[in-house]
Amino acid sequence: MTDPEDARYDRVTIDDFDAVEEHLRRFADTGRVDAAGERIFAEMDGASFSVGRDGEVSAKMPLHDFAAVTDVLRFDHDGGAIVARGDDFDYEFRRP
Repeated sequence: MTDPEDARYDRVTIDDFDAVEEHLRRFADTGRVDAAGERIFAEMDGASFSVGRDGEVSAKMPLHDFAAVTDVLRFDHDGGAIVARGDDFDYEFRRP
């Protein structure tokens, strides 16, 4: 995994939920993004990534699922990755 502290990553706190939505829409590009109340859901080529106002992140890919709570997301728009980290996890979602 690339270093999420790298300058290529835009660091977005969950507290700034408008910025999270903006970055997720940009990340999903031509995929579908729905923002309803407390959650933003993005679907791209059979994979999905969602985040709630409480920091709960959920990702579904053809071969795995992931769910955890985080305070910060890091977006690498050019590289097609979102990184979520916590005390006991380090997860990178790759745009299909």
